[in-house]
Amino acid sequence: MKTRSILIAISALIALSPAVVQADTSAADISSSIKLFIDDYRSELQQRYPNASRISHQINALDSRLSMADCSQALTVERHDNNTVGRVNLKVGCSQPGRWSLYVPIEIQLFHPVVVAAGPINKDTQFSPQHLDLREVDLGGIRGSYYFRKSDVVGMEASRALKPGVVISSSYLQASLMVERGDAVVLSAESGSLTVKAPAIALSDGRQGQQIQVQNRQSKRVIDARVTGPGAVQASL
Repeated sequence: MKTRSILIAISALIALSPAVVQADTSAADISSSIKLFIDDYRSELQQRYPNASRISHQINALDSRLSMADCSQALTVERHDNNTVGRVNLKVGCSQPGRWSLYVPIEIQLFHPVVVAAGPINKDTQFSPQHLDLREVDLGGIRGSYYFRKSDVVGMEASRALKPGVVISSSYLQASLMVERGDAVVLSAESGSLTVKAPAIALSDGRQGQQIQVQNRQSKRVIDARVTGPGAVQASL
C-alpha cells in the first residue's frame, strides 16, 4: 500500500511538472528577440543605403525585473512608427497564449554623405556645383528632407540665406525665376490636338510651374497662365 501511495504521488508530480517549470518571458528574452530583429534590419538598411559609411544602434536598457507571461512561440518584433532611422519604436509581442505586447524605443544612427552649403549662400542665389559640398552626417539627426546628389540641387535657387555647412533641405529651395514682370512671353493654349500660340506680356515674376497673370498683346485680355520655361507660359482654352 505504501509503495502504491508513493507511485501515485510521483505520477501527480509528473502531471503537474509543466506548470511548475513553465517560465515567464524575461527582459533577457525580449532583448534577445530585439537583437535578432536589429541584425536583420541593419542588413535591410545597408541595402537601402549602399553608400552609408556606418550604422549603429542603441537599445534603451530594459528593467531586469521585467517579466511577461510565458510565450509558446517566438516573440514578434516590428517597427511601430514610420521612422527609418533616429528614434524608432519597436513593438514586441506574443501572439499566444495570453496575448501581450510592449513597446521599446531604440536609437539607430546611419551616417551617409548629404548635400550641404559649401559656403555662405545669399537668398535667390542659383546653385551651381561650386556652391555645394558633400558631408557625412547622421540621417537620424536631420529634421526635414535632404539630398544625396548635387545634381538634384544645381539650377535651383536659395529661398533664404544659408550658412556654410547647412544641410540643403527642400524648404530652402525654390525654382529658378523663368519670367520677370514686363517680359515678352509666348502664350500657348492647348485643346486636344489643337495648339494656339500668341504673344503676351508677363504682369508679374514667375518661376517654373507657378501661375501668373499675362496680357494677350493682341486682344489685351488678362488671363492666368502657368510658367513652363524661360519666356513661355501655358493657359487652358
